[in-house]
Amino acid sequence: MSFQHLFKRWIGNMRERTFGQEEFHVIPSPYSTDCSLEDELVAAGTLNELEQVLAKGKLLLLHDELTREQPLPKNFVFYNPDEHQQIIALLEEKEPGAILAATSRNAALAGGVYPFPLIEDGDF
Repeated sequence: MSFQHLFKRWIGNMRERTFGQEEFHVIPSPYSTDCSLEDELVAAGTLNELEQVLAKGKLLLLHDELTREQPLPKNFVFYNPDEHQQIIALLEEKEPGAILAATSRNAALAGGVYPFPLIEDGDF
């Protein structure tokens, strides 16, 4: 997936963004910072796709397997599965300009918030 998009500055809690002909509701995660980015959209839905994607400075859309559950904060010492650590490490290594996460409904996560924020980590 490769398109040119304008990613405007976050203002408020919920915004509608248009990418091509599609309109999406976008909700910033609690630790999101302001962002202004005009670049290519790339996507990854699996760990293998995330390993292969060239995302440096680009808008990275995470979906499917990568957004089924929240990765635990990277410095959470009590329990932190290897897969979660690998996802966070790859996201840091890939250095995307911004990350969008297409999450779904999962009542067991984030207190049942829909859509749930994928990354809730003040150290990320």
